[in-house]
Amino acid sequence: MESRVRQSKYSGIFAGLLCFTVCCGLKAQEYDYEQLKKKYGDENAVFLKREDHATVKISDGELKIFSDQSEDMLMLSEKANIYGEKAIYYSYFNDISDIEANTLVPQKGKFKSVKVRNIVEKNDISEGNFYDDSKSKNFVYSDIQPGARTVLSYREETKEPRFFGSFYFSSYVPTAQAEFSVTFPKEVTLSYKLFGADEKTVHFTQTENRNTITYTWKATDVRKYQLEEESPNIRYYEPHIIVRIDKYTSDGKTKNILAGPEGLNSWYYSMVKDINKVPNTALAHVVDSLTANQKTDMDKVKQIFYWVQDNINYVAFENGLGGFVPREASAICDKRYGDCKDMASIIVYMLGLAHIQAYHTMIGTRDIPYSYADVPMPLSCNHMIATYIADGKYYFLDGTGKYAPVGLHTSMIQGKEALISKSETTFEIVKVPEIPASTNQILDSVEVVLKDKEVRGTGYVQATGYLKIGLTHNMQNKTADENAKFLKRYLLKGNNRFQIDSSSYDNLTDREKPLHVHYAFNVADYVTRNGDEAYVNMNMDKTLQNELIDTDKRKTERMFNYKYIQRYTTTLQVPDGYTSTYLPENTSCSDPRFGFEITYRQVKNKIYQSKTITINTLMLEPGDFAAWDKMIKQLNKAYNESIILKKLPN
Repeated sequence: MESRVRQSKYSGIFAGLLCFTVCCGLKAQEYDYEQLKKKYGDENAVFLKREDHATVKISDGELKIFSDQSEDMLMLSEKANIYGEKAIYYSYFNDISDIEANTLVPQKGKFKSVKVRNIVEKNDISEGNFYDDSKSKNFVYSDIQPGARTVLSYREETKEPRFFGSFYFSSYVPTAQAEFSVTFPKEVTLSYKLFGADEKTVHFTQTENRNTITYTWKATDVRKYQLEEESPNIRYYEPHIIVRIDKYTSDGKTKNILAGPEGLNSWYYSMVKDINKVPNTALAHVVDSLTANQKTDMDKVKQIFYWVQDNINYVAFENGLGGFVPREASAICDKRYGDCKDMASIIVYMLGLAHIQAYHTMIGTRDIPYSYADVPMPLSCNHMIATYIADGKYYFLDGTGKYAPVGLHTSMIQGKEALISKSETTFEIVKVPEIPASTNQILDSVEVVLKDKEVRGTGYVQATGYLKIGLTHNMQNKTADENAKFLKRYLLKGNNRFQIDSSSYDNLTDREKPLHVHYAFNVADYVTRNGDEAYVNMNMDKTLQNELIDTDKRKTERMFNYKYIQRYTTTLQVPDGYTSTYLPENTSCSDPRFGFEITYRQVKNKIYQSKTITINTLMLEPGDFAAWDKMIKQLNKAYNESIILKKLPN
């Protein structure tokens, strides 16, 4: 496993004094190893200290920002060698220098220092849609063993003040002491906001001298960060501080950096204002052909947006300011690929050719919890889209959201604030609505008959919204055999002996219509027989079965990609010569956030089961877990119920 440091997020510093004490033979018992091993007995290592001391200066009218960072990790077990690999990340906007890395090996009450000498630079590609030109400096500590320490210090220069700065007090192992500070001239106006903690757990102090101010935040005994399945990004819950430079004064002139959302908009608008100024004949012809027979602006928007989705492939790799400045629409058209901001660029330009106004829009995905009021910084944005406004309604056009119809924005921006940039000084901040569960539905209806222990049936599926888009991603551009295999997995009924005899589908690529799937199937050995009785579980699909949350262990929220409703209807033909002697009771659980309903009824020789599963939230808070588990237990019990059919005497 590789431990990572990305743009100061989890890094700390330990200044030059550390190197001096190492060389002089620091005593191994300066701390109580046995006590720490007992305290962190389940851990492989602990950070004794992580520090980041930033300094902001004004030089020749410009800001200079340096951060001296260090960390001191104590190894507690034989498994600690997984932390031997290290990577320090940087990019066009920051640089790394003065790396000092050593392993301190305990020997006779002192430490032997083993210096890291081989540092390798690599290009990296991280997740994300907006900008990425990450590089890393990589090395390996030697002589990792219990009682050893890995000690790292380096300097980071932040070249773009709008990317300064953040510090996370937690890391991938527990931290005994974490400290972040920033020293800045009194001519600099600096704001900050603490997330995931309060000043009872993260202690703040401010000191001043004649020319500078220093802010310091300290935390002790910080647990390692939680990484749990279906959790939100750690920005939601781990303690961290975000600091921004609002403005500064030099030579009697004040320069705004990020003084509120207006400063962020001004900077972003400067990135897009000069693109697509030269007319492009080829794209004009494309737009003319797409819109020639369209009567309304909305029809034209759809034609252009769908053309971009179908013809421009998403590729995300950028360099420097190229991560923020969109390419020219003509170049995107010629190459047939681009990243999110390139797709926004060509959408805005093509709509302009159709005399329809659209706007470049900066937005953060749901990985980022910040509002623009709290964090008017690039840290709040990792994505770019286009926005079209008609009759007071906002249409968020995300070219990376393949197969999505106009009006159904990508699920990853639901509930987020969109910064719609109209000019250097004019912008709107609009909250992207959450798509209601009723838009995202699966209706799965089957009719079944019994053949001894086998079930045979026909089924029909209708999918809408994000559920349809997911199916389209899995089935589009695949062979018939590949789709048959996928549908067998997706439509699985009863048990693993489920087989599809035939299947067909329509509207797969029609964004405006539901997807329909028709299929015939059989499930061997599904019916349990005992004498003259047959037991049939009509819950052939057991959505959410055993989805209990361990409330003793889980500490973080559970996220859903979108709200949805799944409806299942099963019709069973009672075999000739049989009668039903038992139908399970109807049962339901109703909660504003989630729920289910299962009902049974019999009409003549047919038994009908109807089941509805509803997820009506994007996030389950820890306070919701008990209610969720109560629902799942009730659902599990219902899933174990079977109808009973009895053979009539001859």
